[in-house]
This record gives sequence, C-alpha cells and structure tokens, in this order.
Amino acid sequence: MRNLLIRDVKRNAVLTAYHTMLLNTMFFVPVLVPYFHDVLGVGYQGFMLAQAIFSGIVILMDVPTGLLADIWTRRTTMIVGTAIYCVGELMLLFVHGFIGAACAEALLGVAVSLLSGAKMALLYDSMVEAGQEADYRRKQGFVHGSGLYATGASALLGGWLYQHNHYLPMALSAVMALSATLLSALIAEPKRHREAVRRHPLADMIETMRYALHGHREVAGIILLSGIAFAVTRVIFWAQQPYYIAMGIPVAWFGVLTAVNFMIAGLGGHFSHTLDRFADDLTILRACLVAAFVVCFGAGVAPGWFGVTLLVAGGAIYGIGWARTLTAINRLVDSARRATILSTANFMLS
Repeated sequence: MRNLLIRDVKRNAVLTAYHTMLLNTMFFVPVLVPYFHDVLGVGYQGFMLAQAIFSGIVILMDVPTGLLADIWTRRTTMIVGTAIYCVGELMLLFVHGFIGAACAEALLGVAVSLLSGAKMALLYDSMVEAGQEADYRRKQGFVHGSGLYATGASALLGGWLYQHNHYLPMALSAVMALSATLLSALIAEPKRHREAVRRHPLADMIETMRYALHGHREVAGIILLSGIAFAVTRVIFWAQQPYYIAMGIPVAWFGVLTAVNFMIAGLGGHFSHTLDRFADDLTILRACLVAAFVVCFGAGVAPGWFGVTLLVAGGAIYGIGWARTLTAINRLVDSARRATILSTANFMLS
C-alpha cells in the first residue's frame, strides 16, 4: 500500500503540470481588452474596474480558501476551484455590460483563491512523501513555467481567432478549463501531518497570518517584497494592450507579442533554480523589484518599440520571481500551514 501511495504521488508532479498547462491555455488573454469593448460593451476604465473586483475577491477569499485546503483536502479544493474557473469563463461568453462582466470576474477570483495555495502545497507534500523533496525547486519551476508556456502558445492563436470570430478565444479557453477539471480528479492526495483546528477557523486563519507576517521575519519579508514586485508586474501586463492600441498595432499582432512575453516568463520560471549559485531568494526578489521599476519607467519615458520591448521582456520578472517566492515559502513553513501561507502570499499581491 505504501508503494502504491508513493507511485501515485510521484505521478502528481506530471498531473499538476498538465493541469497548469490546460488551465493556462487561455486564448483570450492577448485580446481581453478588445473583447470587453467589442463584445461585452465595457470600456477600458470598466475593464480595469472589473479587474479590481477580481483582485478584491481574491483579497477577501485567498487566505480563507488556503485554510480550507489545509483542513479539507488539496485535491478536492483543486477540483472545485477548477470547475468554478470554467464556469466563470463560460459566463463571459453570455453576459453583456459591466454588471455581468464584474460577476464573472468575481467568480474567477473565487476560483483563483481556491487554487492558489492548494496546488503548490499539494505538489510539495507529494514530493516529500515520495522522498524527492530536494528536487522540488526544479519541479516547481517546471510546473510554473509550463503554465506560462501554455499561455504563450495559446496567445499566438488568440489574436488570429479573434479576427475570425470574437467569441472563439473565450469558448476554446472554457473547453480547456473543463479538461483541467476532469484531469484534477486523477490527482492523488498526499499524506501530510496536519494539526487539528481547535478553535474557530477564523481564529486559526488570523493566527496563521500572524505566523507569516509577524512571528517569522524571513517569511514576512518574502511575502511583502514579492507582493510589491508582482503587483507592479500586473501593471506591466495590463498596460500592454492599451499601449499597443496607442501605437496602432493591429490586434492580430497582440497574440504574437503576448506569446513572446509569456514564453520569456516561462523560461524565467523554468530555469529559476539555476540562479541558486549566484544569490539567495531575497536578493533575487529585490532584483526583480528593481527590474520592474526599470521596465515601467523606460516604457513611460520612451514610448514606441523600445517601450514595447521592455514590456514584453518584463515577463521574465514574474517568471523568475514568483518561482523563487513559492520555493522559499515551501522551504520555510511546515505542511500543516503550507497552503494557508502560500495563499497569504497571493493575498498580499492582490
């Protein structure tokens, strides 16, 4: 029985990578701003407000759902989160106007909250159970990079599909999310040492956040630094499509530029572990923050193809930095609180 469990959890690394790839095959990403305008009737200001609502839901839900994954099972949390994500994408096919779009974004925020801590905690515990903990950094980088590769590859088609039918990118993305939901049912729940919840779940959640942000300075530093750095990378990402529109770049090229951006991010995440010989996690995160400033400042003061190049290359910041953040947190915290701490990191970013 023990050997069967180890075989199942070893398979989790592959299944988690496939799940990430399917869920991140998002054909709509390079044309989301035009989609909101042309199909949903929502301008850029409304689009950004909808994204703010998405992040607001993540802020409200991320830590509680991380706690849920710690006291429930990570596998079940992943299945439910992926299914809700699929429903959110389907909603964007049928709604019109800001209210409908905001409701869909809120649903997507709940899904991302459910998935954020559970998936990486499950992968880490699987590798510990299989005796492969030392290889986690490389595997986690591969999983992280796989999702970015998938987004980049699907972005290549996104602009072209949008030119033929505005609904195709969103519809195909929903199909991929449904496939990820079915795949997540094949994942095995790894054995872990879990503390019983002795008090009200809210009290346990507050205690866990205090653990992350007060009692353990290194964990707190990583969470706060990554939160600032990756908030800036989101600004970089959502500035790209309006930036291209201002330059008069055809929508069909949005997919190519977005694909290059995500491929660079994927390479950064995939090979992030190779930086171990040069610097520790905190030093690399500080470098990511400086690089994010350079990208934003350069694109702002020198608009044009130089600015486009900076924005596209900025994907490496997220790819490298987030992989380091996840690995550092997994290294520093115990299994009983791992999903909640990872969700706290995502909470700070949102």
